[in-house]
Order: sequence, then C-alpha cells, then structure tokens
Amino acid sequence: MKTVDYLFLSILLSSLVSSFAFAQSPLPAAMLFPWQILQMPAELVANSRKSLKDTEKDLAKQLFKQPVQTLDEHHKQDNLSIVRAQQFATITTGSLQISTNADTTLIVEPSLCPMADRYVLLLRAMDLKSGLLLDAQHTSVKKSEWLQAAKKPTALTELLISKVKAMMSNLKLQASVTADTTLQVGISEGSRLLREDQGNSSCLNDLVAEKLVHQGYKVIAGESSELFVGIHDYYLEGSKVARATRNLTFVWSVEAKNASKALTFPVSFQVKILPSEAVFTHQYEALKELPWKFSITSTGAISFGLIPELLALLSEEKTNLSTAVDPSIMKVYGAWVYLDKGRAWGLKINDRLMVKGNEDKIKGHVIGYYGPTEGIVKSGQLIQEGAVVFIRKGQSLTEIGQQLILDPTQYPTP
Repeated sequence: MKTVDYLFLSILLSSLVSSFAFAQSPLPAAMLFPWQILQMPAELVANSRKSLKDTEKDLAKQLFKQPVQTLDEHHKQDNLSIVRAQQFATITTGSLQISTNADTTLIVEPSLCPMADRYVLLLRAMDLKSGLLLDAQHTSVKKSEWLQAAKKPTALTELLISKVKAMMSNLKLQASVTADTTLQVGISEGSRLLREDQGNSSCLNDLVAEKLVHQGYKVIAGESSELFVGIHDYYLEGSKVARATRNLTFVWSVEAKNASKALTFPVSFQVKILPSEAVFTHQYEALKELPWKFSITSTGAISFGLIPELLALLSEEKTNLSTAVDPSIMKVYGAWVYLDKGRAWGLKINDRLMVKGNEDKIKGHVIGYYGPTEGIVKSGQLIQEGAVVFIRKGQSLTEIGQQLILDPTQYPTP
C-alpha cells in the first residue's frame, strides 16, 4: 500500500474517532463567552485583566447554578485537539439559574469597546442554533474613572461587577419577538472607524442592533462573533445560522471638522447605510449620509434614537415580508407567474401553491426566483426579489392580483 494510502486511512480514522468522541458529550444548555475586547489600549487591558476575569466569574455566578465548569472540562472524555481545548478553556458552562423554554443553547457574551471619552460595556444574549440576538444591554464608564479605579484593582473590580450586575438584571434570556414577518436584519461594517479616542464601528453596530431588538426586530448576531461561529460549526456542523433576509451595511465616520480630534460626549457621527436584499444581494438605493447623535444618561447608558430614514426603510421591508399577507401575482408570462414575494418571505423551490378562491382550478409550484432586473414594479417600487411559479393546472385562468396560498396536498396529486 502506498504511503499516501496510509495517510488517508490515518486521517479517516482520526475523523471517526473525533466524531465518536463528540457524540459522547451533549450540547450544553448555556455558555458564557470570555470578554470580547475591541480596540482597547494594550496597557489598559493588561492592567485590567484580573478585574475583567473576576467580573466574568461573578457573571457566571449570576447566570449558572453552581458548580460551573469550563467547556474543555465538559468535554474531558472527548478527543479535543490542542487548539480546540485551549479555545474551550475560555468558555464557562453550567445549568442556568432560570428556565428559558429554549430548544437550543444560550450564549452570553460580554464585550468592551471605546466610544469618545468613555468605555462601553455590553452584554449580548444569543441563540446558538439560529444566531439570533435575543437581547442586549449596555452601559458605559468614563475613561478617566476607569483609569483612576485601575490604580487599585479591587476598586476596578467592584466598579465593573456593579455595572455588569445592572445589565444582567435587565437581560432577557429568551426570544420575545412574535412579529408576523420574515424580516431578519443582518448588520455589517463598511469602511471601519477605528480610533480609540473617537469610536469603533463594530461597537456602534452592536448598539444599533440592541436598539433594533428592543423595538421588536429580529437581528442576526452570531456571525459577528468569530468564537460564536466556531462553536456553532463544532456542535451543529451542517446546520447554518439563520439567514438574514435584509442586510444593512453601516459606513461610520467622524464629521470633517472633528476628523483629527479626540471626541467627548455628546458626540455625533456621520453614517451612510447601504441596504440590500439577501437572496441576490442586490443593493437598494443607499440612504444619504446622515448625522447620528449620541448622548449619555445619568446611569451611563448611551442615549440615541434610530434615524427616521432607517425606521422608514425597516417598516417598509417588514410590511413587504409580512406573513399576514399572501403572495400576489404581479406578472403572467404564459405558464409562468411572477409573485411579489420570494425566498426571503419563506417560499422554497418546489413549494406547491394554489390560487386563493380557485384552489381546485389553479395550481402550480415554485421553480425559481427573480430580482430587480426583471423590472417588475409594485406601488411604484421595483420588487427586489420574488418567486417564479410554474402553473401546471389552470394556466389560462391566471390573472395579475390573484393571491396564492400553500397547497397542503401531497405529491403526486395534480
């Protein structure tokens, strides 16, 4: 047998052993990730490391019943690679203090980032299976206050623990979204804002995501965390994180007059928002660059409103993807009809449909999707993506405006 064959068998055996070992350990009910630290001064992080770790331990006490264990200890009988074991050693797991009625694993992740003259602390609760952001809470600390407290580690620890406890008391650990829409918002960065004395674009995006969730929108958050993606792929290999149906790319910048200055609150950033649909990734018309103002409340929270242009866009998309309204025929082309809703709404290839009111006379199935290049307009706006349906029964009876509903009848009936 050739050397390469031995190598192949070795790799195959290793894969089988790993798969068997993986099957021995169940998926934990919840995990606490380590601090995600964005663009903080290295010296400050070094001086604050013990306080951050102590705060993380206190957070674990609030989240889990005792005792807790690290994820590598949870997998102590498994054949973890060295790199995987090192990664898992940074994650805490245990039984939750409260029941979440969830069929997946809860992820809680604390993060720390700079914004003007303050440091922002943020807690995110995420669903491992879907990648949805369940909730987020934030607060902030003056940089000068942090630096003063860091001179005495116990003072910084007490400060951080008090801040995190306040956030944790308000953090919802299960989804509260019941919206009748398939709108799921993905948020990404355009050109990055990376000055420690001004702000961080990832941090700003996280604050916007928190605000959207509090207003009832579904936000995909998991893909913004490399650790989340790694854990998801390990436990749920072959299962994809929920797909955003509309993407928003935020391009953050500082006003020209402040480009070279250190910022202090209240602060204003410039933002350009690039919306796109997530099926063909066609970009909509960008929202013009707008100022976005942020201020501080008495409790240290960052106060800001969602700009009206963004709210109008999301409201329109929420309506377009409403599950309370059935797809309508917008174009008839022989045996094919073009609908005003498509994959983002929930229509899949081979879904069987029938015309409402003529269920026995007009039937078809989804054969594909179309984008704005088709030039189909609804209410004066180009339809960004919709489904193409082949009508196999009642082709001569189809008309623009007819609504289609899912056919519960199973194949092979006509």
